[in-house]
Amino acid sequence: MDILELEKKYEEMTGRPAPRPDVEYMREALLRYLVLGIQPGSFLTAALSNDFVGAFTRADEDNTNAMRNWAYIIYSEIPTGAWGSEEKVHNWVERYGLAGGQKEQEAEENVAAKR
Repeated sequence: MDILELEKKYEEMTGRPAPRPDVEYMREALLRYLVLGIQPGSFLTAALSNDFVGAFTRADEDNTNAMRNWAYIIYSEIPTGAWGSEEKVHNWVERYGLAGGQKEQEAEENVAAKR
């Protein structure tokens, strides 16, 4: 799935525009995590886990300079189940992101419809 497909899928699933971090080369990793539940690198994992000390120690210069933007995006634009602690990030990856959550919801709806 390319970046445009990931953005479209995110927007379809959430009804919101896809987040656009200031550091453009991080956009695909963020969307792959959100939509498909693919584990991001150590910097983004730390930031999503609300470990900003860890994020700072792992950030390159571009991401260090964009840390305020990252805090805003994570707090304001990302589904609450996808960030906030190591456990939440782990669970998001385990359920395959938004795509996995949608499959779970569809399965529950199919079971309810058969009753």
